[in-house]
Amino acid sequence: MHEPLCDLILEPSVINRSYAATRWATAIMTAVRATDDPRTFAHWERLAGASRSSLSMWCRTASASPRNSLTLARLVRGLRLTHGWHQQLVHVLDIADPRTLDRLFTRAGIPPTVLRLEASSFLLEQRLVTSPVAIRKLSAFLSDAA
Repeated sequence: MHEPLCDLILEPSVINRSYAATRWATAIMTAVRATDDPRTFAHWERLAGASRSSLSMWCRTASASPRNSLTLARLVRGLRLTHGWHQQLVHVLDIADPRTLDRLFTRAGIPPTVLRLEASSFLLEQRLVTSPVAIRKLSAFLSDAA
């Protein structure tokens, strides 16, 4: 996916307070903070207190796919809970087959053979959501929550 044009032409002060990125990152954080793995979009909707159409639009206005956003949120949540240990993710993600975890990492552009990856490093290396504005906002929210 290419870098969104809006990220190239906006002033830094506008990027820092991007309403679209803030809505998206807030929704992602509801999944990251969840006690249970938000495996489905319906579960994420309940956590975010939003309808499917609203949540999908929040993702799209932040230049992110709703499906990729949920995958990103689940992996960030898991990496935070396991302190980055890839093998431990099967204990915090509702995944019955370890190959599913490998597929999630492959979709994210991360080799499934990586043993340890902190959530902050994952955000920089992943390819699920490529909007720099959205990723910067989520990184700031994660730093504040740490």
